[in-house]
Amino acid sequence: MTKEKLSQLKESLELKLKYWQKVLRLQDWKFEIKLLPRGGNNEVGHIAFNLNARYATITLAQDSLTSEALDTHYSIEENMLHEMIHVLITPLGDHPKTLEEQAIESFTEALMRLRYDNSPDQPIGLANEV
Repeated sequence: MTKEKLSQLKESLELKLKYWQKVLRLQDWKFEIKLLPRGGNNEVGHIAFNLNARYATITLAQDSLTSEALDTHYSIEENMLHEMIHVLITPLGDHPKTLEEQAIESFTEALMRLRYDNSPDQPIGLANEV
């Protein structure tokens, strides 16, 4: 991916980030987005955050941007939203990581379907993209 395309994608993600901050009521948080090559752990996204400072860094894998499973902008937006939801769920207490991930995946899918007007029986599309 060229530097120009990467810059355009990051700009698009910043707009989508602002939208999701409003939806999730996280406007008082400062989020930073980093697009980096995927590491050896095969993660497509990761978030590191400081609850007291209300600051988070979302790292998204550049090579996940070429996924053919879903539209590129949707899949990267979904990954970003998934990481943002961690800010809301993780501080709730000590619970198995798999349960947390299952809950976050459910919330992410539901919110994306609401955002893009899709019923649970239809593939997710980009009808109302920002």
